[in-house]
Amino acid sequence: MQYGEAGLTILIAEDDDGHAQLLRRGLLSAGVRNPLLRFKDGRETWDFLSGAAKPCFEPGMACLLLLDIRMPPPDGVELLRRMRADPRLNRLPVIMVTTTDDPKEIARCAELGSQGCLIKPVEFGQLLELTKRLGLALDIAEPGGRKV
Repeated sequence: MQYGEAGLTILIAEDDDGHAQLLRRGLLSAGVRNPLLRFKDGRETWDFLSGAAKPCFEPGMACLLLLDIRMPPPDGVELLRRMRADPRLNRLPVIMVTTTDDPKEIARCAELGSQGCLIKPVEFGQLLELTKRLGLALDIAEPGGRKV
């Protein structure tokens, strides 16, 4: 399945190649088969979301954004602020991903409208539980390829 087809696309905004690879591998190991799109910095992410890049986000498309808090400008917090101010993007679910468990930083993201925060290294059980609480349908296959 490709971005834009039926189902949820997972957007990964992560500047660190190693962390991005861990996220991708972890999702695949957890059986997630949804399309994954990765962005390497805040500018690339914003270009996709704002429509300046192709492919670009289309309102009404089912997406979940895993957004690194600390990355090259604009950082994750600024991107979240922009998204919540934009009527086309303000309902897109965002889960912040960070290396810190600083309660102030996590609270700031919640105040800006993130749906959750995951600490790196990400525990994929937590991510799956959070997506369930958000009512997002992940395409998960059992080991051996059968869909659950």
